[in-house]
Amino acid sequence: GKLVSSSLTYAGGSTGNQSNFTQGSVHLCLEKVKFTGLSHFRQMCRFFGLNRKQLLYFSLLAVAVIYLRADQTPGKQLERICPLPGELTESSGLVVQDNNTFWSINDSGGEAVLYQFDSTGRLTTKRLVIGASNTDWESLTNQGDTLYIGDIGNNLNSRTNLCFWALDLNDRGADQLPFAYPDQQHFPPPRNNWNFDAEGSFYHDSALYWFSKTRVKARPRTKLYRMRTQPKAKAELIDSFRIDHMITGADISTDGKTVVLMGYGKVFRLHPFDPDHPSKLEIESISIPKSQTESIAFLGSDQCYFTDEQGSLYRMSMKRFE
Repeated sequence: GKLVSSSLTYAGGSTGNQSNFTQGSVHLCLEKVKFTGLSHFRQMCRFFGLNRKQLLYFSLLAVAVIYLRADQTPGKQLERICPLPGELTESSGLVVQDNNTFWSINDSGGEAVLYQFDSTGRLTTKRLVIGASNTDWESLTNQGDTLYIGDIGNNLNSRTNLCFWALDLNDRGADQLPFAYPDQQHFPPPRNNWNFDAEGSFYHDSALYWFSKTRVKARPRTKLYRMRTQPKAKAELIDSFRIDHMITGADISTDGKTVVLMGYGKVFRLHPFDPDHPSKLEIESISIPKSQTESIAFLGSDQCYFTDEQGSLYRMSMKRFE
C-alpha cells in the first residue's frame, strides 16, 4: 500500500506538564509585548476602549487560557501518563480495559505472571498464569475477559514450541494454542530469511493475528499471520508488507477498521483493515521519541496507549495521523 510519513513531537513529562505548543505560545506573546512597545500598547488600549490595567488583565487571562487548554492543542501530540510498577521491568504487551485499568506482561525468562495496574502506575493485581510457562512472552491481547498471551518471541528463528496462552480471567488455568509457521522448513533458516520472530498480535473476528519482526536487511518485509482460536487450528500466512522497521507491537481499533504497529521510534497505521483484501491497505507512519517500545493498545478507535521497557506508560491520539 501507499506509505506516508510524518513527524510526531513529544510533549514530555507527566500529565500535568504543558506542551511545547503552549510554551511557544507564551513565548510568542511575551516577544510581541517587547516588540510592540509602550506606544503600541496605548494604541491597543484606545482601540479596545480599556485602560491599561484592564487590557493587561485580559491579555494575561488569554495566555492563561492557552496554558490551561494545553491538552487540547495540537502540540500535545503524546503524553506520558505514569511510571510502570517496579515489578514490570520489561513490559512487552499491553491490554487497556479502560483509562484506569491496564494489563501487561514481562519479557522472556520472567515469571508466568500478568500484571494489572492503574493510571498512576500502582500495581493492583499480580496474577500467576497456572499451567503456562514464559519462554519468550512478547504480546498480549484480549477478547472480553479472555486474555491471549503470545509466547511468540523467536530471536534465533529456531523455536519449535511457539504458542499463545488463552486465559479466562474468571478461571484459574490457561489453555495452550500451539502453532508452527507454514512457510518455515529450517530451524533456524539461513540468515537472509530470519523472519520468524514476532512481538505484536491482536484478536479480531474469532482469530489471532500477528506480524513478524524481520531481521532481513535487504528489502525487509513484515508478514501477517492468522490462526483461529478453536482447538487444533493452524497458522496461515495472509500477506507481507514492505515496512522497513522491526515490528514490536500491534493492535486493532474497536471498530475493526484500523491496525497500529509499533516500532522503535515509529508508529504505523494500516487501514482500512480487511484481511481478505490486504493489498488495499494504506500504510502511514509517524515518528515518536526512540526508546524500547514493545507494546501498543487501542482504547476505542481514537486513542492508543503504549509502554516502553524504560518503565513508562504513554497515551497518543490517533488524530496525529490526520
